[in-house]
Amino acid sequence: MTYDELKEQINQGNYFEVFEFLDGLYEKFPEEDRSVFHSLRKEYVVGVSKNDIHFISRLKVFVSGVKRILQSKESPPSSSSDSQPTSLEDHYDGYEKWMKFGASHLKEGKYLEAVNAFQKAVDVMPESEEGWSYLGNAFEYAKDLQKASDAYHKVLEINPNAYVACYDLGRVEDGMGNIYNAINFHKKAVKINPNYALAWNGLGKTYYDVGKNQESLEACRKALDIDPQFHVAWVNLGRAYHNLYRPKEAIDAFTKALEINSQYDSALFNLGWVYETQGRFREAIKMYQDGLEINPDYEWAKNSLNKLLRR
Repeated sequence: MTYDELKEQINQGNYFEVFEFLDGLYEKFPEEDRSVFHSLRKEYVVGVSKNDIHFISRLKVFVSGVKRILQSKESPPSSSSDSQPTSLEDHYDGYEKWMKFGASHLKEGKYLEAVNAFQKAVDVMPESEEGWSYLGNAFEYAKDLQKASDAYHKVLEINPNAYVACYDLGRVEDGMGNIYNAINFHKKAVKINPNYALAWNGLGKTYYDVGKNQESLEACRKALDIDPQFHVAWVNLGRAYHNLYRPKEAIDAFTKALEINSQYDSALFNLGWVYETQGRFREAIKMYQDGLEINPDYEWAKNSLNKLLRR
């Protein structure tokens, strides 16, 4: 099996074939790499999820580290010192170091520094789904959505079944105004993993944005069937109900969101909006005022409140 064929077996989740093949190469592994292999094999034997991004990422990191051994089976060995196997431990230590730096920078809000750190991590381990995923996150925080999209696409090149990356791409495409692309990525995410509430909610939000209110309603309900405490999905459900001229259900949905998270300003503003359209102006004013205490810079809510106060 070639290096590329082995990567494809991992992408398809054919772990039996992968470990059977690697077992045959065990004697050629550098001593310091064998403990890493034992650890990965044990995780496989006790049972890991096919979509466990951390396991898949570490397995690909390992395979990348022993790439020279695999390629030595495909072509005659070179006399260059470059042909000596590189220790996976050295590679993995460097990768882990940059990943930790990146995570620390993200936590501190240093997004450009995080981008640089995660970029160095994937330079060390180009087959790391986790590394590319975190790089995409960092680019998103840094407001560079196109580069975030490129990083998430790289995750899908490595693992076409990476449903989180599909959801991430849906979110980024939505942020760039490419709503129909966003819908397609969210649909792909829930096709791979029908129990992924975030993607169902993303699908509901983007359906709403293009006026597909019934489809939005159904997608949000799916998200809430999976996670009834998902307050953002309750708001998106309420918005769909409102556009379908079902104000009672809309009010109930926004109220449910506030029961879960009383500080969620979007629920307050949307509830105010429904009250206003129903002529319940005193209640609308209260909702707008409460929302603006949390988010005082929201111009639409300020204008709506001022309009009602001038009545």
